[in-house]
Amino acid sequence: MPPLRADEGRVFFFRSSSPIGAAIQPELRIDEEVVGRSRPGGFFYADRKPGSYVAAGTTEVETTRHFKLAAGETRYLRSSITFGVLAGRLQLSEEDEANARGEMASLSYTGEWPVPAMAAATGQAQRQTAAMAAASAPVQAPADAVAARGTPSTDAAAVQMDDLRYLLQPR
Repeated sequence: MPPLRADEGRVFFFRSSSPIGAAIQPELRIDEEVVGRSRPGGFFYADRKPGSYVAAGTTEVETTRHFKLAAGETRYLRSSITFGVLAGRLQLSEEDEANARGEMASLSYTGEWPVPAMAAATGQAQRQTAAMAAASAPVQAPADAVAARGTPSTDAAAVQMDDLRYLLQPR
């Protein structure tokens, strides 16, 4: 994780990998701004200026958690899903640092990637965007593979990533 700026505090949201309510993955907000999703086995963070905040999420009802954040301070909010009337209910609870860090060591980062502060510092966002664009471009199938499948071999046919015909054995 990038270092915390001296004039900000950090809030980690995390959720255990329990199968209970795994399909329910509500958006989590800080003062009406969506900062991530409550995903089983995952964590993410949000940096904020010092102040009073409300963390919230909605399933069949809205759940809120009020907290204060000081400069240089880190808070840990656990999200979990409990049984509800029609769907699971979100719960937000504050955890102490030792318990939270111990559990987060086995969880996956589910926030923005690349991590915003690191991407800005290294230009990684531009490189990742270019790599993603290259990966989605059509791929040329080898001419001999095209000919083996009965397609005219005058020109290699463009193959999209979702085209599975070149993975199947000829009959």
